[in-house]
Amino acid sequence: MHIDLEVYDELVTAVYRGPLEERPWSSLISLLSTHIPHSAVTLIFRKKASDGADSGFMLHVADEDQWAQQYNDIYCHIDPFVDLPNEQCLSIYEHMSRDVLQATRYYREFLAPLNVSDVVGVCARDEADDIHLRLRMCAFEPRQCFSEAEKQLLERLIKHLMQAAKIHKRLLMGLSAMAFTTEHIASLGAAAMVIDQAGSIISANRACELIVASSKLFVRKKSQLHFKSRSDQANFLALVREVIASEGQGPRGLVIKNDSGHPYLFIIKFMPYTKAYSYTSPAVLVSINDLDRGPVVDRTLLDDLFAFTSAEARLAELLMMGYDPKEAADALGVSINTVRTQIKSMFAKTGVNRQTDLLKVLWQLLL
Repeated sequence: MHIDLEVYDELVTAVYRGPLEERPWSSLISLLSTHIPHSAVTLIFRKKASDGADSGFMLHVADEDQWAQQYNDIYCHIDPFVDLPNEQCLSIYEHMSRDVLQATRYYREFLAPLNVSDVVGVCARDEADDIHLRLRMCAFEPRQCFSEAEKQLLERLIKHLMQAAKIHKRLLMGLSAMAFTTEHIASLGAAAMVIDQAGSIISANRACELIVASSKLFVRKKSQLHFKSRSDQANFLALVREVIASEGQGPRGLVIKNDSGHPYLFIIKFMPYTKAYSYTSPAVLVSINDLDRGPVVDRTLLDDLFAFTSAEARLAELLMMGYDPKEAADALGVSINTVRTQIKSMFAKTGVNRQTDLLKVLWQLLL
């Protein structure tokens, strides 16, 4: 059998179009059965669990056929045609002798009644993405066996199937992560938004929209976030880009005041999935805290998590607001040595040894 380039292009197109179909990869399976007559195709992503806990992901030429249902329910669990070399297409008779195969229940109860004359299979495994594919084709009489050209075609297609499956999985992960993040942001009481490195707002919750509208600090023009001060805009975007470049080394904070001196604390955290799984630019999660509306973080939470004393909790709040140790000492009416002692105590309780790392731990509580 000779597969011309037009047919091959049609099959490869069906491979990459497969994830978008209502019944995934149904076009590919139908095309293979059309171009390789007297055959049936099975594409297995996950076998059905023997205990029924996982229904699996197994595609056939016609899922409603009785043989397909029987394979799914019974015979896939006793199929001896397994553990094939990666991306190498073999006949079942190259995998085991005819006598051995014909002595199996699988042959007697499944292959023989269907007049199956040959079975070929090719597997592909990608451990990093945890994807294991199996492509099987059965030949029915009067066809006796599959040709070498047909087996080579399946070897070529399984490589494309693996790539399509990896793309599909990563896209699904990105969409799931984005959906989860959108729901999470919407549920937060604090103001929060997701923006990219250019300052475009990808999503924002109601509390964030209210701050944008009332803070006199920035405005939203279409999807862009614009600070009224050019220097604030530059400083904010510079920090966003630093956080993206650091790829999750911890959140960063920035205090910005409006024209009336009203302070807002911005906590910026990298969102890993946006780099790996989406077509948009990498993005960050930003929480906005109005520092004139009481404590930045619940002091009871600091006690529950780290056993901070009330004095340490008050100091932690000032550090989170951008105060340096000397400014915090003045604000609290204590000596700088007292503040330094309290900071060392907080280091021990949070397991860090630098003030920047302490702030990263504390800022996580606002996200």
